Amino acid sequence: MNEHWLSFLALLSIQFLVFIAFAYRTKRLREIHKILGFSLIIGLAVGLTLDYTLGKFLGLHTYTFGFSPFFIIINGALSYSLFVATILLLQHLQTGQLFLATAVITGIYEAANIFFPVWIWEFSFTPLLQTAVIVAGYFCGVVLIASMWHDIFRYNFTAISSIRAHIFGK
Repeated sequence: MNEHWLSFLALLSIQFLVFIAFAYRTKRLREIHKILGFSLIIGLAVGLTLDYTLGKFLGLHTYTFGFSPFFIIINGALSYSLFVATILLLQHLQTGQLFLATAVITGIYEAANIFFPVWIWEFSFTPLLQTAVIVAGYFCGVVLIASMWHDIFRYNFTAISSIRAHIFGK
């Protein structure tokens, strides 16, 4: 097995451990098979969309594998689905707590990517600004995915309800 696939498997293992840790913390270990099953649908949709728009077309990131359809589908089905599943476990958090949880998840994923490189950010700022941009990007993704859970699958997200109430006055 080549180095890129070993890095991808290591990163997936870390993502799975993060998911299990949040499942344990939220006392939802018994539901993980159901959560992972639903997450596959959203993970594929979000993964394909974000990888092709933000990565390939806008050039914000690339992969050590490139953008082959095979890898993008596998990445959506596995990596994005684990991220999506982890987000579902955050549905009870207030907006500030959701942001902090996102920052922690971002830190773990990005630190893992340093040791097991899979993606490469194609922009460069000062380290502090780069970190802020990446965390903000992840948070936008979390809000998008949480909105999908909230609206499509009817899982109530406290933060999404709160954000909408502030924006729309409801």
